[in-house]
Amino acid sequence: MPTKTEEARTAVNHESPPPTNPMPAPQDLLDNQARYTALRYRASLGVLVVAPALILLPPRKMDFFTFGLGASWLYCLGEVANQHGRDPWHGFKRYEQFEKERLEEGGTRGLVKVGGWKGEKIVRDVRPKEEEEEGKSISEIIMERIWDVWEQKDRGREEGKKEKKEKE
Repeated sequence: MPTKTEEARTAVNHESPPPTNPMPAPQDLLDNQARYTALRYRASLGVLVVAPALILLPPRKMDFFTFGLGASWLYCLGEVANQHGRDPWHGFKRYEQFEKERLEEGGTRGLVKVGGWKGEKIVRDVRPKEEEEEGKSISEIIMERIWDVWEQKDRGREEGKKEKKEKE
C-alpha cells in the first residue's frame, strides 16, 4: 500500500509536465549586469565615506571590527578605481616586478660581497686603522662614537681650536 507522499509524488510526475525555464533575453542580462555594476559602484562610494567615519567614532580602539572596516575600505577603493579605469595597486605590482628583476640580475646591487658578508666593505670604510689594531669590535666603535656625541666631544674641532690658539 503506497503512502500519501508516494501518491503525491507519482501524481506530480505523471500529471504535470516538467517546468520550463525560459531563457532571458540578452538585453535583460546586460541591463541586470549594468544595474549590478552601478550598485557596486554606489555601495563602494558609500563605504569609502562611512568606513573612516565609523573608525573615528568612539570608542576608538584597534580590534577586529576596525581591521574589517579598513579592509573593506581598501576593497571599495579598488572597486571605485577599477570603475574609473585605474589600478590602485599598480605601484605595488610595479615594485614586485622590480624586485623580481633585481633578484634575477644578481640580487646584491650596490653592496659588495667580500668574504660572504655584504657589509664587509662598509665595515672596512668605517673602522679606523688604529681601532682595528686594538681589536675593537664594530659595536664597541659605534658605542664609543655615540658616547662622544652624547658628551659633545669632537676631537677634530678641539684639535683645530688648540692649533689656532698656538698660532696666535
